[in-house]
Parts: sequence; structure tokens; C-alpha cells
Amino acid sequence: MKIYLPALDIEFQPRKNHHYEDHGIVDNIAHFVEILSFQYGAPELTMNVNSSRTIGKCLTFWRGKKTFVHIGYKQIENPKKYLALRAHEESHALRRLRGCKPLELAYWKELGIPISTVDLEGETFAAMGEILALKRDGEIPPWFGARPEEFRALQLYDRFARRATQ
Repeated sequence: MKIYLPALDIEFQPRKNHHYEDHGIVDNIAHFVEILSFQYGAPELTMNVNSSRTIGKCLTFWRGKKTFVHIGYKQIENPKKYLALRAHEESHALRRLRGCKPLELAYWKELGIPISTVDLEGETFAAMGEILALKRDGEIPPWFGARPEEFRALQLYDRFARRATQ
């Protein structure tokens, strides 16, 4: 069964025995993590969430040979920031469910930019997903790049874009 990630506008076939659920808007991220952690028997995860600062979460659990990926995020009034948040969490899920290729192919197909994300750490990879979603929606807003992973992703995006035009 194919999975569609609306903020990234990517549809893909997950790896065998991989399952995905987007819980949508959740009121309390810490509570979201707590419920899933206890459901999957991993209560230690609940200690790693700063509920006042965390606005989205992608969680992965394993049961035997099956992998379960869940995302949830808070409501944000600014539509661009909300899009970026969803794309960020969807990017984490995409990488865990299918790997880097779908995002790389979307960059090539949509923006004409060949990128390589295989060596990126998780937060920078997710920020590359944010850039893709924001570019599709128009332009990258001036506030994007304030977080270190966003800044690194912007630098990579600029480098890949320059290479594509040479």
C-alpha cells in the first residue's frame, strides 16, 4: 500500500513490513510521545521530550520484523511555518520508511536540482524536505535558516542549485 506525504507531495511504496501513521495535529507532544511509547513498550522515550519547546515528533518503533513510524505536530497559525513543520516531520518519516531516494528524485523532478542526501544527518535531511515544500509553495521565507540544520540545508541547496546551472 502506497503512502502519500502531502507536505512533501511525495507518494512512495514503503519497505516491506514498514507501517506509517500521521496523527495530524496533537495538542501536547509530550502526551503524544507518552501514549505511543507505552503502547510499544518503550516508556524511556517519554523522558526525552521538552514539551514546551517541541512542536513536532517522528517516532519509530520495532516489533519483531515490523517497523512502525508515527508523526504528530502542533498547530501553527503561520501557514508557511506549519508547512515547514509538516514537511520536516514527513521527511524524517520518509527516510525511515523508504530512504533518501524519493526526496532526491522530487528535487530533480520539481526543481531540476540533482542533490545527494545519503550522508546528511537527520535534522539537515529533514530541513532539505522543508526547503522542497517551501519552494513548491513559492519562495523560502526570510525566517528560514535561523536553526543550525536549516542554515546547513540552505547552504547545501544553494551549492546544488549553483551546480545545476553550470
